[in-house]
Amino acid sequence: MPLVSIGASRSQVCLRQQPINKPMRGDKPTTKPSCPASSNVQNSQQASPDLPRCLAVMYHYVHDTDPLMEYGVQGLTSREFTSQLDQLCRDLEPIDWPHFYAWTAGRGSIPERCFLLTFDDGLADHANVVLPILQERGLRGVFFVPGAVLGQRRMLPAHAIHLLLSSLGTEGLAREISRTLSDRDDTTDWLALAATPDAEAMYHYETPARARLKYLLTVVLPIHVARVVVDDLFDRHVGSSARWSKHWYLHWDRLVEMQSMGHTIGGH
Repeated sequence: MPLVSIGASRSQVCLRQQPINKPMRGDKPTTKPSCPASSNVQNSQQASPDLPRCLAVMYHYVHDTDPLMEYGVQGLTSREFTSQLDQLCRDLEPIDWPHFYAWTAGRGSIPERCFLLTFDDGLADHANVVLPILQERGLRGVFFVPGAVLGQRRMLPAHAIHLLLSSLGTEGLAREISRTLSDRDDTTDWLALAATPDAEAMYHYETPARARLKYLLTVVLPIHVARVVVDDLFDRHVGSSARWSKHWYLHWDRLVEMQSMGHTIGGH
């Protein structure tokens, strides 16, 4: 399905995985929210003239101002998020997952210019910050939750790295990684291996130094080594992974509540 883009700052555009609570055959889409549409969107690619176009917007962090998050945890503030929603609602018509799914199954239609809101990583801020904003506007979202955060009660590596950057900064984290790796019986110069253009290409939104650190921990190091390094540094410099995960992620009770409010919950 062709996509359009409005250049939403620090959000990404993609079509996401199929949620686990898809409508059963015969289910009707939920009522569409009232949100006026216009024709001011700049298209990033030409859609086939005989197909509707849907902008699937993927969000991660949406949070209120927090000093801890100013450095390592990037994302949108609630004000930036609401501004983007207002722009989307001016330019396109919102649809929810049941409405979209019914169309893909041949049981309905979607507006020619519409958008679908999706949220990744099962963050608690999606309930604490995002949910009230959506409810106020009558909008519905698709929330994709990693199974690991529901079953393991530990921080996902990517989020642990963000918090380590918040706590130590780029240079401090680089020193701690070097110290931790030097304690291993391994002569590989892992930091040198991460100094590649691929690092900056993958993390193009980061400074070169931060891009290399993230690339080291997510690509260069063997998975089991990276996990040990990140877990050890997190425990020493941030705190208990189990305690952090308890308030960092959504849990079953909130997910059930969100689903009862008309939102869709998916696996990630």
